[in-house]
Amino acid sequence: MSDINERISALHLLRKKAMEAELLVDIREAMGLFALDVLGGGTAVFIHPSTISPIDGDKSLPIGTTGYALHIRGTLNAEDESLLQLAAPLIAESPALSSVDDISLTKIQLKTALEQAEQRVNELSTFQKVILQLNTPLELEAVLRMIAKSALQLVEADNLHIYLYDMETDHFSISAALWRNGSSIPAVKIPRRDGLTHKVTVQKTPIIINSAPDNPLFQSAKASEWAIEAIAGFPLMQGKEVLGVFTITYLRPHIFGEDELRVLTLLADQAAVAVRNAALFDNSQRRLRDMTALMDMAMRVTGTLDIQEVMQTTVQILQKLFNARACTITMLTKDDTELFIAAGEGVAPERIGKEVRMKVGEGVSGLAVRLADTIYIPDALSDPDFLSFSDEVRSIIAVPLLIRDKAIGTLTIDSSKPYAFDAANIKLIGVAAAQVSVTIANARLFGDLTHHTKKLEAAYFELQENDRLKDELVQNVSHELRTPLSFIRGYVDLLIDAMMGELNDNQMDALQIVSRKTDEITRLIDDIVTLQRINAENLSFEVVNMVDCVQTAVAGHQLAAREQDIQISFDSAASDEHINAEIDRGRINQVLANLIGNAIKFSPDGDAVIVSLLNIGQNVQITVADNGIGIPQEKQKRIFERFYQVDGSARRRFGGTGVGLALAKRIIDAHGGALWVKSEEGKGSQFMFTLPIEQKHQKQLING
Repeated sequence: MSDINERISALHLLRKKAMEAELLVDIREAMGLFALDVLGGGTAVFIHPSTISPIDGDKSLPIGTTGYALHIRGTLNAEDESLLQLAAPLIAESPALSSVDDISLTKIQLKTALEQAEQRVNELSTFQKVILQLNTPLELEAVLRMIAKSALQLVEADNLHIYLYDMETDHFSISAALWRNGSSIPAVKIPRRDGLTHKVTVQKTPIIINSAPDNPLFQSAKASEWAIEAIAGFPLMQGKEVLGVFTITYLRPHIFGEDELRVLTLLADQAAVAVRNAALFDNSQRRLRDMTALMDMAMRVTGTLDIQEVMQTTVQILQKLFNARACTITMLTKDDTELFIAAGEGVAPERIGKEVRMKVGEGVSGLAVRLADTIYIPDALSDPDFLSFSDEVRSIIAVPLLIRDKAIGTLTIDSSKPYAFDAANIKLIGVAAAQVSVTIANARLFGDLTHHTKKLEAAYFELQENDRLKDELVQNVSHELRTPLSFIRGYVDLLIDAMMGELNDNQMDALQIVSRKTDEITRLIDDIVTLQRINAENLSFEVVNMVDCVQTAVAGHQLAAREQDIQISFDSAASDEHINAEIDRGRINQVLANLIGNAIKFSPDGDAVIVSLLNIGQNVQITVADNGIGIPQEKQKRIFERFYQVDGSARRRFGGTGVGLALAKRIIDAHGGALWVKSEEGKGSQFMFTLPIEQKHQKQLING
């Protein structure tokens, strides 16, 4: 479009020439020039009878019921077409078109028509600026202020009010007000349910009242105080949805003209689009802000396991995010019957803590816990059962904090404004509550684990100390027993050797028994002491032929085996080989003696014990197998522990101290080998151990 000022100048020039010539002017020429000037270069507009058909590509726009039409030749954009729509009624109202045959225009008539045209151009110019301004800002508040300012530029009204409307809640909110004197204080904060604004939303059409004092909507005393003379309400429509309403008010007598209503209707249409776009922008910005706040909260609350810090951080962030009056977290007492405020922002400090309590089932938080569901009170004044610590609360949301579907408290947020929260807010608070619930659950779990860990550490240290004291006691007792046992053994030997007089056979047999038992006790003490002290550092390594070593051990047990009618044999595929290993001969003999002795002890009479040796690469493996009573599967892992007995009862069938296998394992471990068992209860056992053929002399202390 050409500049508006140029068009107005052209109209002035046209009017001046017509007046100076004092000639009749063809109405088609005058109005054609007007329309052409409005549209600018590139488009030709003429007036002709409606009966003339337009040429292909041209457009014909009827001028009311005059029988004439605007003939447009050229390209029109949507804005140009809107301007012609506004211009057509002005042409139709011209006195020169009162008769189809009268196509002349006097100087006075031309002056009137051109003045009307000039006024219309001014209106169109203002409206064009309004449209451009409305499409510029994206913030909703800025858009609403612009609508109010634009309306008072287009018409001579005294004030304008804009109310946004939520169809889901059927609730209005005051959004903008503007008076001719520049004041922005609204006359009414919330429209009456039986007032003009609400009626416009119901009918979804404009309502025009040219005489307010005579209208039933303005008969109340309050309405009389407003001194309204004329008022009109226009819905802001987006499809079938009412986004809001703006009202134009005159405090002096006024009749809304057709042109004025047309401009206000067009403004309402443009305003609806601008409000919708601004609302979408605000929503996207709010979602971005909400997600940013949630991420910030998540990072801050997941970065600590301190429950109090988690709760306080949450209420601070949410109170600021929603610009709320207050945000609190309540928690159940230990008996699950009452709630107390555990953290809060915007509440009196004395209310935070266990001194102020609410019963479960009472109040918004108590009900949310009992139902394990979200409770939303949009307007506290309309709910007679609403209870609150503050009279300022008008709307409140309480979301339960759930751990394993059980409510442990609530996250609440409230406002001093009614209907302060929408569905998106409720969903966001629900997400925050779920996040807090998980964090509290993790913090509690961590606290429990920490507590149990400390208890286990204390118990472990106590066991270690007890084990140390036990080892110390055993070692001390062993050392203390050695001396009296040495004396006992010495005197028994003197008696047996008749150094203190001759003994009869019964006395000799008794002393022999004492001597054997003394030897057993001495060996036991030696084993206990050895068990405490054995490690790789105190072994005496030498290169030994393992075949000879095992054969010697088997031969040494032949007598004991024959006494129990047990056949003991050595089975070795490598019996002719020289398999050397660097070992402590005495300690390995001790291991073999223990394993072979156990095999004989636990085998039934007439059975067999087989000792075998295998060369398996870098190790030699020795196996002692029997067909005895076997060992239960669940006890096989413990038989190498000190003092453990498979049958620990007082009436057990076989003797023993539970030291032999533990000592054997320590010795094998000190050699860098391994000792294990394969056994099945009632079917015998196989004890196997390996020794490295090349001893690495590992100086590692073996802890048991």
